[in-house]
Amino acid sequence: MQTAILRVGDASLLVTPDGKPLPHKDAEQPTFHIMPKLFNTGAGIGLENITLYGAHVLAFGKSGDDEKDYINVLPKDVRLTNPCPNIRYVIAGTADRKMGWDIPLDPSKPPQQLRLWWLLETQTDSTIIEHYIDLEFELTQRGNVFSMASLNFAVGEGPRAVSFVDPEQACEFFTRNDPAYQIGYKGADLIIRQSNKIQSCAWSDLGLEEFEEMVHLRDMTPVDKHLAKINYIIIAVGFQNSFHIFDQRCPPPVGTHFNPLIFHELPQTLNQIEMGRIAWQLKQGNSPFGPLCLHLID
Repeated sequence: MQTAILRVGDASLLVTPDGKPLPHKDAEQPTFHIMPKLFNTGAGIGLENITLYGAHVLAFGKSGDDEKDYINVLPKDVRLTNPCPNIRYVIAGTADRKMGWDIPLDPSKPPQQLRLWWLLETQTDSTIIEHYIDLEFELTQRGNVFSMASLNFAVGEGPRAVSFVDPEQACEFFTRNDPAYQIGYKGADLIIRQSNKIQSCAWSDLGLEEFEEMVHLRDMTPVDKHLAKINYIIIAVGFQNSFHIFDQRCPPPVGTHFNPLIFHELPQTLNQIEMGRIAWQLKQGNSPFGPLCLHLID
């Protein structure tokens, strides 16, 4: 499903391309949508060099001093993909879902922190990235979904929920000048610390289905790429044939040579354009637009 962003004051609202609100879709109970996201700018580092080997939440009322205070929430079938048009973004999901996963949430006893462990391995080096996100949950009337995706898409003062390969890439666009945001090395490991408030919303407010359904040319098999190119060629030839017929049949008031990308002087009346003859030629010329023009011939 294609979506667009409508700005209403300081808020952003996802709508259909014609400006209509998206069909409302929400979780039946409070849900925490976990969507680990890594900004990969490392030279020669691909998906095969990256592993998300840890995802834990700090239980309510726990200090985090003991490893037992953390609860493992990493799926067994975790997968890393590049579902965004910008290939530098790596997002963790599952075998059935690209854009993260979700767990039940008790609003009265929510987790206090999300901890992510990334591992980067190359032929010459390896780096561990530890990302700690202190969390505050605010239940609103918009829905029951507390999503990390809302931290990246919404307008607000909190930093975006993105891990980094290179700390120099953590610019104002990501940190939003939050004084509590910290990033730096501790020995050979990269440590990231930030705090965020997540307001609840509905699934339909996030627009994640578009990314789930999106297929990039870079991800296609060679056979699918060839089929896609053939479809483009067929469409282009169809337009070329149709415009050639218009070029031959349109009278001078429309233009000596009809070019659909150039505005011409309009005729005084539509009667000056021989629409019936044009439609007949489209049909006789086996144009894909022929069936659409049959009502012009009658």
